[in-house]
Amino acid sequence: MDRKHMCVANVQYHKPSGSGGSRNLLNYLTYRDGRFEDVRQKTGKQRWVDRGMGRSVPEIAQRCQAMSSEHVLMFSLVINPNPDLTAMIPAQHREQFVKEVTEQVVDLFFEARGIDTGVEYSYVFHHRSTEGEAPGQHNPHTHVVLPGTFFSETDDQRVPLYFSQ
Repeated sequence: MDRKHMCVANVQYHKPSGSGGSRNLLNYLTYRDGRFEDVRQKTGKQRWVDRGMGRSVPEIAQRCQAMSSEHVLMFSLVINPNPDLTAMIPAQHREQFVKEVTEQVVDLFFEARGIDTGVEYSYVFHHRSTEGEAPGQHNPHTHVVLPGTFFSETDDQRVPLYFSQ
């Protein structure tokens, strides 16, 4: 399958600020499946998958702050497999499939940029329904949070993370 038709990645960066913006965004991502759908909060249920940035809003926000660059607090990506292709997967396997795709896409994203040191990230999985031309179709996706820096083995320190390619 041609990977360029598999996922759409929306990349945004968020500037450092003292207004608690990272916590607000992380809270929003934690408990929203779509623009109009809230996720019920369940005691003890972890929404975030930890790949080095944490499993909770306070933990991820703290790590974003600790790993920020001068200009970037954190990056956010949306990994959204094509709903028509996702529909071919049995419903009970879609969440695992989207999580595996997310991890592969993030790995390939950095590999393509020559970064192979394992950039830390966390992500949250969402169920939602499509809107527009084919409304109501299951559209599982993830939101990935990355720090503003990564550890460079060449420089033996954290350096700013840029997406210029």
